[in-house]
Amino acid sequence: MSSSLLLEQVPMVNQWLPVWSWSSMSQYNCSRVLPVGDEWTTTKGFSRPYFGYWSIFWGITCEIVYLPCALALYMERKQSCYRIMLWLAIVDVVALFSAHVLGSHGWLDASDSVVVIDWDKCHGVPTVGMWCGACIGCLLLVTYRLFELMNMSFRFEAKANILIALATCYALYFAFFTPPVLTNSELNAMFYDPFIGDIPSEVYVNWPHTVNNLLIVMTSALLYILLCAVLITQYGAMSSEEGRKRISTNGPIFIQASLICIFNVAASLETLLGRNKKIRQSSNKNTVTSPIQWSLSSPRKF
Repeated sequence: MSSSLLLEQVPMVNQWLPVWSWSSMSQYNCSRVLPVGDEWTTTKGFSRPYFGYWSIFWGITCEIVYLPCALALYMERKQSCYRIMLWLAIVDVVALFSAHVLGSHGWLDASDSVVVIDWDKCHGVPTVGMWCGACIGCLLLVTYRLFELMNMSFRFEAKANILIALATCYALYFAFFTPPVLTNSELNAMFYDPFIGDIPSEVYVNWPHTVNNLLIVMTSALLYILLCAVLITQYGAMSSEEGRKRISTNGPIFIQASLICIFNVAASLETLLGRNKKIRQSSNKNTVTSPIQWSLSSPRKF
């Protein structure tokens, strides 16, 4: 049966999809194809122990490194910039634990989220929520940097806590109220499509996440480019020696901006490409590089 006919018969998943309701939906019922359990794992699962152990190692290593960073940020929390960075650190700690430490279960045991639903609610749900939260957090951070350069940071200071609260709600919305992201051990990545086998991928599209990856990430990248341009313009107007000194002093800002732009945009685009059915059929290279790119993009803000 063609995909177009199936799309007419199977409704697309709701874009407002609470985490407690999707597991009972027919679109996520894999037992109609194969019994849930060892038979599914044997037929469709694929163990990747090296990737699983690397995932655990990377996640725990980053968590350990984050502890002194988060403590230093906490000590400076009176400034809005550091409060935003502290919030981003908390988001990344949760994301690293869910994506790497908990996520390693799928790579080691050849398990799929659609089969082990409770595991996905602990692993996939916070992963997508924290990714989107980190995206909006980076947008807040670069906005503050721009306000600071224009000597208008006092305007941002008054609203920083409200903006952080809104960013938290943004992350929680993606975590608990959008179509779930599910681990697929065979393709070594996370998808909205559970790959049950009898429903086309278009049924499982998550438009809010697509908007986040295109609009929020690209806007952040453009603002970071603007930030670098403003820095160069302002300091270039000074005497050459003084300008070089100020640019050298603010070198970490350039490095931070470059890293955030490169890793955020790359992870975002590779994630979008990984959702494309035709690309997955022709090559799974990007499905392997996408989770690695995402993991490298997590500890990038400090």
